[in-house]
Amino acid sequence: MGFVTISLYFLLLNAAATMVETLTTSNGTLATSDVEALYALWEANGPDWNFQVDPSQQWNFTSPNTTGTEPCVTYSNGTVHFGWWGVTCSYYCDTKGPGGCYVQALELARFSITGAIPSLLATLEHMAILRLDTNSLTGPIPTEFSKMSRLETLSLSHNSLTGSIPKGLMCHTPDIESSKHDVLYWLDLSVNSISSTLPDCSESDYMLSELSVLDVSHNSLSSSIPPALFSAMQQLTALDLEGNLFSSSVPSSIGLLNASMIEYLSLSVNMFTGTIPSSVGNLVRMNNFAVAVNDLHGTIPEALCRFLNVVTINVATCKLSSTIPSCI
Repeated sequence: MGFVTISLYFLLLNAAATMVETLTTSNGTLATSDVEALYALWEANGPDWNFQVDPSQQWNFTSPNTTGTEPCVTYSNGTVHFGWWGVTCSYYCDTKGPGGCYVQALELARFSITGAIPSLLATLEHMAILRLDTNSLTGPIPTEFSKMSRLETLSLSHNSLTGSIPKGLMCHTPDIESSKHDVLYWLDLSVNSISSTLPDCSESDYMLSELSVLDVSHNSLSSSIPPALFSAMQQLTALDLEGNLFSSSVPSSIGLLNASMIEYLSLSVNMFTGTIPSSVGNLVRMNNFAVAVNDLHGTIPEALCRFLNVVTINVATCKLSSTIPSCI
């Protein structure tokens, strides 16, 4: 590396540090670690990656600390200055001073984001909502996301993510510090290229107890469904495992889902064998139950007649007998 190249490299590093420092000490007083995380995402996509939004709300690290270029909404002389598109901060950005302002949500769906997800996003420790769905993201889901203890919604669907689902996203693991997603209630990883299996929480772990929606449909997940999945996630209202490579039989423990909560369950387009367990009938609030395009055989259980509000039962292209319960 020549002297000119080295000099230019350090010049760029110093410029980046100045941008972060200036934004940190601006009217918004955004926490330094949060600014660095936003910069990592901005840097990975280039200065023109959010050109489609109003210029006053574009992410701007090239001209920081000027009107309309701060990440958070601020107030000056009775005028509201809107922050960067997709960034929601705490309510204390103008009153708490430096360090009292944090990013609470990043909602950047359909935003032309490319490349890998920066692991620095996990340092946004006050983050409640992270939506990066419908972009062009590649690579694995950062394992560091397991430490985002305040995260309520994580949506990474409709990308090209690979690798496996980090165990800490679904299991409380003692060996991962601060891996306590007690508030995570929405996890959508659908329509990617995620492989391996669903995380199997051991006896020393336990699955997320507050999760309401789990959607991992249309990936390449395989093997069998972890035994603890149905009994542990007692707040699930929707579970979508459609379009994967799950095999083996449909566990009878499916009936251990919370009957007063679960309303949507799709196991369609997999490689399940065996029969439809009669324990499914325990899930009386179900309004959509789908097991189509599998290698199931036997009959449709009479137990499905216990469904109180069912709208759709989809068993198409399975090898079931022609006997259909009279209630259907």
